[in-house]
Amino acid sequence: MPPINLVVIINALQPCLFAEMDAIDMKSLKAKFVSFAVVAGFSVLATLPLQAQTVATGPRAVAVLLCQYSDKPNTYGYTAAGILNTTWLPNNITMNGATVDNSISGLIAEATYGNITLTGTQAFGWFTLPNPLASYPVSSNAGDDCITAAQSNGVNLTPFTYVAVYVNDVLNDASGESWTATLPGPASPTQLNALIVGVRGFTSPPLVLHEIGHILCLSGYGGSHTDSFSDPLGGGAALGDDPMQPIKNGETALRVASVSPEWDASRRELMGLIPTASNPQFAGGTQTYNLSRLTQPLLGLPTAIDVPLPGGTKYVISARTHIGYDSYQTFPNDLYITGDTMATEGVRIELFTSTNVDAHVEMSNPGGDPTSTDAVWLTGQTYTDTANGITIAVTNFNPTGDPTAQITVTSTGTQTQAHRAQSSLKVR
Repeated sequence: MPPINLVVIINALQPCLFAEMDAIDMKSLKAKFVSFAVVAGFSVLATLPLQAQTVATGPRAVAVLLCQYSDKPNTYGYTAAGILNTTWLPNNITMNGATVDNSISGLIAEATYGNITLTGTQAFGWFTLPNPLASYPVSSNAGDDCITAAQSNGVNLTPFTYVAVYVNDVLNDASGESWTATLPGPASPTQLNALIVGVRGFTSPPLVLHEIGHILCLSGYGGSHTDSFSDPLGGGAALGDDPMQPIKNGETALRVASVSPEWDASRRELMGLIPTASNPQFAGGTQTYNLSRLTQPLLGLPTAIDVPLPGGTKYVISARTHIGYDSYQTFPNDLYITGDTMATEGVRIELFTSTNVDAHVEMSNPGGDPTSTDAVWLTGQTYTDTANGITIAVTNFNPTGDPTAQITVTSTGTQTQAHRAQSSLKVR
């Protein structure tokens, strides 16, 4: 039986509702119609209109603070103005002969669909910490001391929602960390409001994005890591060259990693960025979805599809393409070796276990190369979860098409099993 278009039928029903229309919850009506269609044996073509985002919108200014350990005087030539203008604020680089913006603020605006900006962000420093490097086994303690040092030197943090601390050497416990700091400014819409990175952060915007990903997650501390190579909270957190090491042979300056990629669908869900109407929930039977690309989404199409599993787990399905900041390229380095900052284009299937556990990418070739087509699903490929009786078939994927992909999800049996997830980065 061919799929029926839910939106066409609902729109056709609306004139028949007459005076009752104002009282009708169209979202509820659509959900009930889906349930009826599945029971009746129809295949539902879920093409849903976008609705308002639920995330807190508007500017969230960041105070970028530069601090040096009391026993580490070398700041490697970095300045507050330099890091602000080359990492945080809009700036241009040349990539494949084209001029593109390589700023954290630009990526945040695109990845949050324009709902969050970093307007008002400023940078300050250098400030000297009261203690040597060895005295900070917990990096957030150095961050708190940096905040105090900045305030003692006249920095007014009242206008800022977040703080980003850069130090001039390594951190003792991780490459980066995020935490809840005591700040006088606007209350953060999320639990976390501060991040700290070591000196590698000066050449590694994706490392900073990793920590921003923690901060933006509405769930607080949990649910932020992933083993995805198309997400800065996973293998996409590329590193630039180490400022404490000599410039590599053949280079004239330290190489700075491209700011991209943007976050995967499950991370954007945790950030509250994907509206309910563009995030349909699989309700059983067989449903066919026309799916938009995740970045710069196409109007009128779902952005991500959720397939619920037992115990609160779910699959999150999205289409990743090389567009916008997801089209940027990087150089081979010791954490991320690929020609693109985002893994190969295709349909991505993530296993999301809970807000307190990492997300896991289901590979089309398990154990294969996570930066290749092994990590995505292309036309004609089907993912099968035998234990839970779920199949996810990609009937079409076209990165420049409208829709970007067509997905058919089928429930063939009783759901009995939740899968595991894993982390891939030594960052908090």
